[in-house]
Amino acid sequence: MNSRKGMLLTVLAVAAATMFTACTAQPIDDGEVKRIEKPEEVQEEQESTDTKEEKPAQTEETEEKKTYKGFCYHATSKNGEGDIYINMTADEVVELLGEPNGYFEAPSCALDGMDKVYTYDHCEIYVTEYPDRSAVSAIYLTDDLSSTAEGLAVGDTDTKRKEIYGEAYKSDGYEYTYRKEDTYLRIQVQTGKVSYIYYMVKTD
Repeated sequence: MNSRKGMLLTVLAVAAATMFTACTAQPIDDGEVKRIEKPEEVQEEQESTDTKEEKPAQTEETEEKKTYKGFCYHATSKNGEGDIYINMTADEVVELLGEPNGYFEAPSCALDGMDKVYTYDHCEIYVTEYPDRSAVSAIYLTDDLSSTAEGLAVGDTDTKRKEIYGEAYKSDGYEYTYRKEDTYLRIQVQTGKVSYIYYMVKTD
């Protein structure tokens, strides 16, 4: 009887020791903890990547401005400055130079349609109303405080005109006309000095 009781006590002791060992080992199984957390981290990163991919790329819409060719005049005014080309629109001129000092309308003396004349500090800009569009048709330099983009001003010598623009011109004896693309640059000379400069759309 005592031997059976001793065996029973031994079996119970071994079982209890086994259960205790199993219970105390499980919480410190680092490998098992990592296997649980790592998939969650990967899943969070994947969700974050998916979210970024789902967002549409934001692109800035830039309005492409029309480019002009030919002679240009760099105009300045109290409200702004910029390169003015023949065939620009009136809105583009006002955007660069601001509101003009003066404005009036008159029938065009050179073209069919009405001329809208915008007066700025050193120039007058003529905008002609055609049946299908409105565009700058002429630019007149009104004083000797401004010059062409190439550096010729009213009051400069005729020699300087030749040095800047060369001999490729048409002349009636006192006015020299240069052509570039669809633009005419006309320079009047009196007594060896530049007396007048203006730009004009090619009409022929």
